[in-house]
Amino acid sequence: MGLTYRVVDDLAKQVEVSKRGIATASLYEDGEVKMVLHGMAAGHELVSRKLKAPVLLHLVRGMGLITVGVEALQGRAGIFVQVPQGSNFRLLAWTAVVVLLVHLSPTKETAVVKRSPRTAPAPPAGAARRGRRKDRASEGKRGESNNST
Repeated sequence: MGLTYRVVDDLAKQVEVSKRGIATASLYEDGEVKMVLHGMAAGHELVSRKLKAPVLLHLVRGMGLITVGVEALQGRAGIFVQVPQGSNFRLLAWTAVVVLLVHLSPTKETAVVKRSPRTAPAPPAGAARRGRRKDRASEGKRGESNNST
């Protein structure tokens, strides 16, 4: 009996970027892992609440502001972020974005890579600026106050 597997040549082509909201395509699911692609236009936002299980986030295409807890990161195609169980995350698309989320089982133990706090990055010139300014401002202030070493 042959081995069953799936090959995806280009993840970005597996989901259309929706201008009205967030388009979703499920790639894989079993009892341990769920892999979902999301496509969204500039200015749209993907927000999680407190995660019941760890999530792996891979930005396949585009640019945006990725916030994990209160720390903000400038996300570009290729970035990989491990979001631990109990945390929350947010992705604000500066350009059209395709993101792969890998939801792990809550029983899986994962190592968390700690990053030093920093201020929220500014979007590139001409990128969409939408979202709650209050959140961005407060996240930047938190990052600055923790950055004094």
